[in-house]
Amino acid sequence: MWALLLFGLCWSQAPPAANLDTWTTLLYTNSQSFDPKVIHAETTDALRQDFQREKSIPPRPVERIFYEGLLNNDPRRMQTEEHLRDMDRLALFYWYHKLQDTQEVALPMRKLALAWVSTYWPDGNPINENKLVPLVYVYPLLSPHLNEEEDNRYRDFLSHLAQRVMNFPKTPMNNWETKRIHLLGVTGMVLGRGDYIDWAESRFRNYVDQCLFPDGTSSDIRQRDALSYHVSALKPLCQLLVYMEAKQSGRGAEWFFYTGDSGGSLQKSLKYVLPYAKGEAVYAQWNNSTVTLDKQRAEAGLAEYQPGVVYQADRAYDTMAMASLFDSSLGLTECQQIVCQVALQNPFR
Repeated sequence: MWALLLFGLCWSQAPPAANLDTWTTLLYTNSQSFDPKVIHAETTDALRQDFQREKSIPPRPVERIFYEGLLNNDPRRMQTEEHLRDMDRLALFYWYHKLQDTQEVALPMRKLALAWVSTYWPDGNPINENKLVPLVYVYPLLSPHLNEEEDNRYRDFLSHLAQRVMNFPKTPMNNWETKRIHLLGVTGMVLGRGDYIDWAESRFRNYVDQCLFPDGTSSDIRQRDALSYHVSALKPLCQLLVYMEAKQSGRGAEWFFYTGDSGGSLQKSLKYVLPYAKGEAVYAQWNNSTVTLDKQRAEAGLAEYQPGVVYQADRAYDTMAMASLFDSSLGLTECQQIVCQVALQNPFR
């Protein structure tokens, strides 16, 4: 749907390729430092057309998310994913607000966000709650358009969401933990909650110390033999550090290069991904996974979970784009997605 938005953005040549969730990805990758002056007319036209088509669609909030632990073809999960398209719409509204008409988008963006804030009951599951992170990112932009009661309700929801995620029992030290770290850290910066930020930084250090190894592998690689899960664990950490760096220069970079007690680091684990993201090496996944759910997915006939299936390089592009903001050697000239091109133009370093 939102792939149409890419025409003409920053480039006079053919527009780069994109996924449907491009603008949600950019919400994490570059929302803090994006320069609207580089936008071309073709992009603003497409953005306007998509906004006009989407602005009147009623919100579809749910009280509960059915996602974690369910097979991809489980009807409950599939229905939840349809409702969660609201988060992509929220990202669309976010960019329309930044690049076009603030007043026109304020009402549908407010209506959509408040519908979820007023309906959903956080249970703290980091995998499920991670789907709602756009609600955190849009709050600073939306807050001036809320009355006092709405603003308090929104802040209370974000705080409750963060508390439930922080206190979720027996969180595995893998991608579950990194999703918690991201959500708590960004929520802390959005709400001005130093305790959330301190918690996120402490857990970041602990995760690197325990779960990232000197050879660039991670606990996810060793448990699941899947580069997809390795990348999905690193991605939330990159998202947090990009947001942090935009808020306070040098702070995100400090954690990006932090070396843990075991000799691992986020930078090293991203370097491990690089040859696969470039297409110079091939990773055959799932052959040695020890996780029951992975075996259940394979037995259910889900193609992407069959032992030996090759990891697709483009799945790492957005993560590597964020990483390249701190370390230019992690940039991908092979990547023509907009997120890669924007990152190359706006490094922190």
